[in-house]
Formats: sequence, C-alpha cells, structure tokens
Amino acid sequence: MALECKVCEQANIDHSQVVMRCLDSPSWCGYYLVGFDKLVSPFHMAISDWLQTKIDAGKRRFIIMTPRSHLKTSLFGVSNIVHRLLRNQDERM
Repeated sequence: MALECKVCEQANIDHSQVVMRCLDSPSWCGYYLVGFDKLVSPFHMAISDWLQTKIDAGKRRFIIMTPRSHLKTSLFGVSNIVHRLLRNQDERM
C-alpha cells in the first residue's frame, strides 16, 4: 500500500509523483507545498532547473536579474529553501 495524503486523494493526484517532483525541483515544491501556482511556467521552470544545476555543482552564491514582479522572492526566498530542507533536513540555510 502506497503512502497517500488526504489532499492528494481529494484532488485525485498520484502522491508519489508529487513527492518526486517536490524533491526534484524548487518550482514544483513551491507549486505543490507553498501554493505558488505561477511557478510552473516555462520561464520559472528554466530558472529552477538552472538553479538546481548550480546548487548540485556546489555553488552557493547567485545573482538573479529579472524585472520586478517575476516571483524572484517566491522562487528563491521561499520555494528554494523549502525544497532544500526537504532534500536535506540538516542543511544550514
């Protein structure tokens, strides 16, 4: 029997797919766990993939230059932190 949550059951979503997406991408983590529904646009998914590649390579400092209202704080300040804590609860922020 697979672990299911009530939210996934009510929305008729595959829980294991949600878990895998949240562990894979800050954008999906923001979408499913934080409720930022605009973070799954192609623009934000590309930035999220770029960010995850840099983090996996050991980079710790980034400069992001996009116009105002492009959800930088939502992606980098909230979703990314939740995503990183999901992947490693002992990581220092």
